[in-house]
Amino acid sequence: MFERLSQIRRNRVVRNIVALGLGQGANYLLPLASIPFLLHTLGSSAYGDLAFTQATVAIFSIIVGYGFNMSATKEVAEHRENKDYVARVNATVIGLQLLLATIGFGVVLLLIGFVPTFNRLSAIFLVAYISVFGGVFSARYLFQGYETMQAMTIVDVSCRAVGVLLLFVFVRNQTDVLLAMFLLSSGSLLAPVAFTVLAVKQLGIPFGLPRRRYAIEQLREGWAFFVSSLGGVLFNQGNVVILGMLSTPSAVGLFAAAEKVIKAACMINVPITQAVYPRAMHLASTNETQFVLLVKKLLSFQTLLLCIPTLILLLFPNVITAKLLNISDGKAIYVILMLSPIPILTALGDVLGVILMVGRGFRRQFSRQIVIAGVANMLLMIFLVPLLGALGAAISVLSVEAFLALTRINFAVKNGLLKSNSEIPI
Repeated sequence: MFERLSQIRRNRVVRNIVALGLGQGANYLLPLASIPFLLHTLGSSAYGDLAFTQATVAIFSIIVGYGFNMSATKEVAEHRENKDYVARVNATVIGLQLLLATIGFGVVLLLIGFVPTFNRLSAIFLVAYISVFGGVFSARYLFQGYETMQAMTIVDVSCRAVGVLLLFVFVRNQTDVLLAMFLLSSGSLLAPVAFTVLAVKQLGIPFGLPRRRYAIEQLREGWAFFVSSLGGVLFNQGNVVILGMLSTPSAVGLFAAAEKVIKAACMINVPITQAVYPRAMHLASTNETQFVLLVKKLLSFQTLLLCIPTLILLLFPNVITAKLLNISDGKAIYVILMLSPIPILTALGDVLGVILMVGRGFRRQFSRQIVIAGVANMLLMIFLVPLLGALGAAISVLSVEAFLALTRINFAVKNGLLKSNSEIPI
C-alpha cells in the first residue's frame, strides 16, 4: 500500500494535477472570499461596475491569448527535447501576444471615447487592462508542455494572495473602487515577471526574437483554438458584459457573484484537464489505444467527481447566498439553482471536446460547436435578460452548456471516437 502511494506521489501527472488544483483553487477561492467584503464595502452597484469591467477585460485577455495556451502547449509537449524549437515558439507567441495586446488597448481607448458605459468607467478600465499586458509574459504553455507546474503554481498563488490581502487592508468605501481594481489586477502583473525568470532558470529556455514566418505558422496553429475561445467568450465572460449593457449594475453584481460560485465549483475539473492535456496529446500521436483508455477513465472520474459540487449547489443554495456571499436578495437563490448543473456539464464538455476531439484531430468541428453555442447564448441573453434580469442570464447559460455537452456526446458516439480503431482525419 505504501509503495503504491509512493508511486502515485512520484507520478508527474498526479503532481501536476495537485499543483494546478491548488492554483485554480486559489484563483477562484481568493476572489470568492472577497465578494462579501466588496459587496458590503463598495455596494452592489459599484461591485457590479467592477464585475462588468473585469469581464470585459477578461474578453481582451482571451483574444490576446489567441488559444496559444492550447496550441503552444501542444507544440511544446511534442518537441520538449528541442530547446531551440521551444525557444522559437516562446519568442513568437510573446511577440504576437504583445502586438494583440497593443491593438486591444487601442480598441479600449475607442470604446471609452464613443460608448457611454465605457466612458463612465474609463479609469477602472485603464487600470484593469494592466492584467492583459501582464498575461503576455505568463508563458504558462511552457510549464504545461514540460509538465512542471509546481513552481509556477506557488508563484501564481502567492502574487494573487498578496493582492487580495491588500484589498482587505486598504479598500474602505465606495470611492475605493479604482484601488480595488488595481489590487485585483496586480497579481496578473507580478506573476508573469516571475514566470519569465522561472522559464529561463528552471526550464533553460533561452530568449529570442520573433520572426515573421514563424508568426504566421503559430497563428495558423492557434486559429482553431482562437475561434473556440471567442465562441466561449460569448457564453462565459460575455454574459456579464451583455447583462451590464441590458440591465442594472445591481443585477450584474448579483449574477457575477453567483457565477463566481459556479466557477469555483467547476475548478475541480480545470486542473485535471490542464494537467492531463499534454500527456493526452502525446498519446494521441503515439499510442491510440492508451489515448482512448485515458479518455474513458478521465470521463468516468471527472463526471463522478463533479457530482459533488453539483449536489451541494442544489441542496444548499440559500446557505450559499446568505452565508457565503452575504446576499439578501432572494433572486440569487434561483440563479444558483439554475446554474447548479454546470459543473457536470462542463466536465463532460471538456473531456469530450478539449481532450477527445482535439486529440483525434477534430479541432475545426470542436471550434464550430463552441461558436454555435456562443451565438445561441448571445441571442438567448438578448431575449431573456430584459425580461428576467440575472435569472434570464442563468437560464441562457444552462441551456447552452447542456446543448454543448449533448452535441459532443452525439459527435463522439456518431464518429466512434471512443473506439481505438476509429479513423482520424488527416
